[in-house]
Amino acid sequence: MRATGDPQGLVPAVREAIWSVDRDVPLSDIQTMSARVSGSLGRPRLLLTLLAGFASVGLLLAIVGVYGVVGYSVAQRRRELGIRVALGAERGRIMRVVFREALAYAAAGLAAGIPASLAASRVMRNVVWGVSATDPVTYVVIAVATIGVVCAASVLPALRAARVDPVEALKAG
Repeated sequence: MRATGDPQGLVPAVREAIWSVDRDVPLSDIQTMSARVSGSLGRPRLLLTLLAGFASVGLLLAIVGVYGVVGYSVAQRRRELGIRVALGAERGRIMRVVFREALAYAAAGLAAGIPASLAASRVMRNVVWGVSATDPVTYVVIAVATIGVVCAASVLPALRAARVDPVEALKAG
């Protein structure tokens, strides 16, 4: 029934109208449609919230992991980077070296992850609605997001590599 104003205020009148026709009709849980829909979406909403939380933790772990690996690589290559700077390499070129290495990690991850996800898509067919489990747009978005995360996590190590003091790097090595 459509109503203007507060629909809960009409409940007694609706109950009386129905009981005036048949007193034996049980009326126990009269709700608005929005309340009924909201109640039916409670479990999916909870599951999506949990999924988003776990995905956020996974993304954070990926960022920290990439940062750690690239940062460790820069620390291990400090002497080499110092020599490059001493021989005249520009800071931008040093940063590109670091980003290129990080993108190689991303490419390796995508090369392993995409076939694995295609294999797992058979299981996901029953879970995903409205989108094919092998939707190419989804894979492109994931690849672009992965590359973006790797680049973002590599910014600080790349800046650190670009600021290597050649004298200090050669003394430490």
